[in-house]
Amino acid sequence: MKIISSIIQKILIILTIFMVLLSLFYIWLKQGININNLNIYDCSIGQLYIKFDNKFIVHAKNINFPEILSDGDSTQAYKSTKKLKEYAKYFQYINKFFKNIELRNVQLGDEKIEILYKDNIFFVDTSLLTVDTQIIAKTDSFYMQIKKIELKDFDLTVQGDTRVDFNSNEYLFDGVFKTHEIDGHLYAEIANGILKYTVEDASANSLGQFTKELGIKTSIHPIVQEWLYGKTIASKYYLEYFSGEIDLENLDYRLDKLNGQAFAYDLSVEFNEKLPPVTASRTFIELKDEMLFFTLQNPKYQDKDISGSSVLIDKIFKDDPKVIVDLRIKSTLDKTILDLIKTYDIELPIIQKSGETQGKLTLNIDINSLDVDIKGDFKIKDAIISLQGTNFYTSNTNIDLSNSKVVIKDSNLELESIFKAVNLNGQIDVNTKKANFDATIDSLTINSTKNEIFKRDNFQTSVDLDFSKSDVVIKIPNLDTEMIFGNQYKINIENVANLYPYSKLLQEFSANSGSIYITTNDFVNFNINTKNLKFKTPLIKKDGTVYTQDDFSINIKNNIIEGKSKSGYLAFNMDGKNTNINISNLDLPLEFNNSSKTQTPSSKINFHGDNSFLILKDINKSIDFNTFNGNIDGEYIYFLGHVGQNGKLSLKTAPGLLYMHGENITGNSINKFLNYNSFNGGTFSLKAIGKNPFNFKAEIGIKDTHLKDYVFYHQLLSFLNSVPSLLTFKTPDFNDKGFSVKDGKIYLSRKENIVEIEAMELIGTTADMGGKGYVNLDTKEINVDLEIKYLKDASSIIKNIPIVNQIILGKNRTISTVIEVRGTLDKPKYSSKVVSDILTTPFSIIKNTLELPFVIFE
Repeated sequence: MKIISSIIQKILIILTIFMVLLSLFYIWLKQGININNLNIYDCSIGQLYIKFDNKFIVHAKNINFPEILSDGDSTQAYKSTKKLKEYAKYFQYINKFFKNIELRNVQLGDEKIEILYKDNIFFVDTSLLTVDTQIIAKTDSFYMQIKKIELKDFDLTVQGDTRVDFNSNEYLFDGVFKTHEIDGHLYAEIANGILKYTVEDASANSLGQFTKELGIKTSIHPIVQEWLYGKTIASKYYLEYFSGEIDLENLDYRLDKLNGQAFAYDLSVEFNEKLPPVTASRTFIELKDEMLFFTLQNPKYQDKDISGSSVLIDKIFKDDPKVIVDLRIKSTLDKTILDLIKTYDIELPIIQKSGETQGKLTLNIDINSLDVDIKGDFKIKDAIISLQGTNFYTSNTNIDLSNSKVVIKDSNLELESIFKAVNLNGQIDVNTKKANFDATIDSLTINSTKNEIFKRDNFQTSVDLDFSKSDVVIKIPNLDTEMIFGNQYKINIENVANLYPYSKLLQEFSANSGSIYITTNDFVNFNINTKNLKFKTPLIKKDGTVYTQDDFSINIKNNIIEGKSKSGYLAFNMDGKNTNINISNLDLPLEFNNSSKTQTPSSKINFHGDNSFLILKDINKSIDFNTFNGNIDGEYIYFLGHVGQNGKLSLKTAPGLLYMHGENITGNSINKFLNYNSFNGGTFSLKAIGKNPFNFKAEIGIKDTHLKDYVFYHQLLSFLNSVPSLLTFKTPDFNDKGFSVKDGKIYLSRKENIVEIEAMELIGTTADMGGKGYVNLDTKEINVDLEIKYLKDASSIIKNIPIVNQIILGKNRTISTVIEVRGTLDKPKYSSKVVSDILTTPFSIIKNTLELPFVIFE
């Protein structure tokens, strides 16, 4: 526009000069004048012909004007554009005074010009401008039928009608135009120094060359130019209208007055060079208030429906324009959308696999700095979202984005039957890739199908999330628990104390302190390792301390729990029906006190022990077993232990039933049990039956042993030594080795705290011992009568036995006596039987012994 206005100005100056010259030579012009090589100052004309025939006829060629006449200051020429309307009035004089003008090869500085006028046809041709128009002049105005005006440097061609009214100083144009790829209708008017123009009904298949030329000719921002064409490309454009104003007095283009509406078809919008473009079948484009709006119809992003999306270029003609891309997301928040967000350094740790999403993502791009301000709002409903491969269900999740700040509001999450959180609120920092939430845990349950590991409902907690590495880490401080989602799921519990009240598994093992580390692939099968796990057991280590701490490795697979301790003390497995426990080098206390209450186990317990003692707490004694086996099934208990080389001891209990059986139990084992060196050699047997450990009858068998080092025996021996009449009974069976027993039986019964010795017979080589009585376990009171029989020919000793203290029994002439044992177990007192009872008591004891049913279990 600058150059064109300068050219027109030069043309008018030339015409003015010629008009002055012609007026001087009017007389000669009537006949016609031929002039060759006319030089006036620095101007030269190679050939000039002038004639006046009612109107002037001028032919000239090889015309050369110096550069000074061209007003070589192009800037000044540009500023003189406002004078175009003043020069236009001279066109009326061309029609009044000239019949024909032909100026060929006019050299104006560096510019070459051709000017022709004939029969109201005016033609001008320069390197930048071509004008072909018919001028119809009137008194106060003229019309121009423009066949062609071509602005060559802008590839603009205009055709139409022009009317100039000199009285009203108005200029009107109505026609068509074509420039680069665009053609359409153009209407313009000049009034009061203001040029108003409107382009209508224009179409194009491309805007590439037009926007490139526009960028060269104007000061439009190059990035804005790229957004006009480059970042936005369509297969076809249709311009409904485009209007604006130019203040010709001040050459003010009044960009704020620009308005327009257009349509683009098959538009693609590239808002980031790293991402695929947004496409739209049809786009409404509107220029208004220095803002360019793109309203996308049927838009898609990688085949995803983003209806409602738009693009806005704000402050398009200012120094600080902005591009605002508003994307409406209606598809799932899947990898495609997440990659889009990630391009702007916002990485979300989740991916949506199904469900409903209503989302909005706004990119506010600063044209100068290319900084991007990101805002987003996503509402997810009835969806499956994945966190590092783990699928969660959410009925409602709200995500707000603000650059690196991501806010989660009023959301809920469920992980199958394991985890359900409601009122989840928090914030994600995408720079650190960490997040913190507050939530209500509606339920948290970890099961292995048939085995409940942990269950807690309705509690408040904070939740920390770290997705800065390949594995996503979730921490629940209230539970002192860390969950890691990666190739495997890991649950690290630094202290089980917070979980203990809600874990049947921990309660079953009485594990109330320590650390637990769990790995799983499916939350059904688990590998569990514990460290410094503290628990409650009755088991006692060999150093006498209670077994309460150890490390364990536990495997849960196919509904079976298997585990072992690091120390080797314990190994176990559980299948829901049976619990199998192996005990090694641990002692098992057993208490039958009436007041003791044990919880009935939920499954059958089978146990096995190696090198383990059975400690009978009721009597503070222990049985040293090599191995033992047994099971507890509800209220039914079975126990079988091996002692010594061949000894066995079994126990069965059931509601209302107690059965015990022992055989081949060595004297050494009995000594260990009694914690006294009471027997030297021999074997023992036991049979017992009753209702429970407090009500039963028993038979004890004894073979080939010596009673020794026992308070009862030593005090009996001292008593025998202290009574001269009883010294005779110090047979070889009563010696320092103890009382020799070849065979013996003891029949007893227990009713609560009273142990009744129904009958006792110990058979030695030279003497026998029998007895009966009772012992009170509460008071330790003892009330036992012993009968000692000496089985040797009485002829050698009868003279030494007072008749008042002894009797001769039977034809084998056995001599016996009775000794009363009273006092307590700790301090027994001995006395010989009174005279009146001697005749009956021994016989009664022996008789009772012989007549007592030996097979008491029939």
